[in-house]
Amino acid sequence: MRFHGCGYLVIMTELSVYVHIPYCAKRCTYCDFATFTHREHEEEAYVAAVCQQIDECPYSTRPVRSVYIGGGTPTHVTPAGLCSILNRLRDRFPFTPDAEISLEANPASADGPRFEQLLAAGYNRISFGVQSFNDDSLRLLGRLHSSNDAIDAIRTARAAGFTNISLDMMFALPRQTIRAWTADLDTALDTGVDHISAYSLILEAGTPLTARVRRGLLPEPDDAAAAEMMMQAHRILSGHGFDHYEIANYAKPGFRCRHNIVYWTNGEYLGFGSAAASYVNGCRATAVRDSSEFIRRVQLGQSVIAAEERLPRAEAVAETIMLGIRLLDGVDIEHIEERYAVRLTDVLAPVTTRLQQRGLLRVSGPQIQLTEQGMLLADTVAAELMACVEISLRADSNR
Repeated sequence: MRFHGCGYLVIMTELSVYVHIPYCAKRCTYCDFATFTHREHEEEAYVAAVCQQIDECPYSTRPVRSVYIGGGTPTHVTPAGLCSILNRLRDRFPFTPDAEISLEANPASADGPRFEQLLAAGYNRISFGVQSFNDDSLRLLGRLHSSNDAIDAIRTARAAGFTNISLDMMFALPRQTIRAWTADLDTALDTGVDHISAYSLILEAGTPLTARVRRGLLPEPDDAAAAEMMMQAHRILSGHGFDHYEIANYAKPGFRCRHNIVYWTNGEYLGFGSAAASYVNGCRATAVRDSSEFIRRVQLGQSVIAAEERLPRAEAVAETIMLGIRLLDGVDIEHIEERYAVRLTDVLAPVTTRLQQRGLLRVSGPQIQLTEQGMLLADTVAAELMACVEISLRADSNR
């Protein structure tokens, strides 16, 4: 299928779907996501509003390759609610035969019957927000579960029949040592999971954890320690057969997260629910952040879009490179040239040569990839590549 809506050619057929569940039993100390507590009274209406939004989607002829139910804490909603959302998606869209259907889960809300019901409904991948197997760190982060709870939840999901289980882990925590992070990684490996996401803590404005650091009650994150922890994850997980396929993501062979790869390749996706974003035909749209307002608008037949933009070609190309360079397979410049009908090879050559000389990039024909040193400076590499592309393409458009 071809789309020409933004003045450049995009050739895509399959879509991915994200559904946002904004509810949590408790807000973590580091979280600035669009999540809410103490709104159990509206959860049923929220599920109904999401289902109505799915029914009214104009892209129902496009096949769905992946679904990701995130939050928040999706497992805070009843299994019946989660099953009804997936059933509505299946009723509305054709699914590819091998569609990946992921569900985020909190170890504190894990139980066997729940997992069995979700598996029977079609969910085939569970992503646990573990963050750490150190109970002191879990308390610091405001998590509801303990280390033992996390281990039990993984075992329970496996016993229920899930064959694709992922963990979110977090490093560079206040007072965390490289030894403690290594112990977290060792425990994660011992659980036998199939995928591990390892993220460096980001202190978001307005969160309780950031406030404690700003008041001097906790130490500032140490960039050097964070870099060492990142490389330790690379050494340990790669050494145990995990494929380091994106800066923060590791998978056993065959278990890469197909949904997130859509984001990193700047593919097209639909978002349902409050605060969810969609990106189709060069247009990005984000829904209203508040769940109550989302429900109200859907019930009244009003638009739920809070912000919308159409990306000019120069920005779309630069963004595709910025996202794609995070993948350890790298970016194929010829593929981007074909996708957006642009010429980039000569434009980028001076920058890629300079970055290669600094030991940050590997260049093999049209393929450019981060080196290990480049992974530590990925934002810098991406910024240089993006600036070059945007300046060149905007100059061309003004001629």
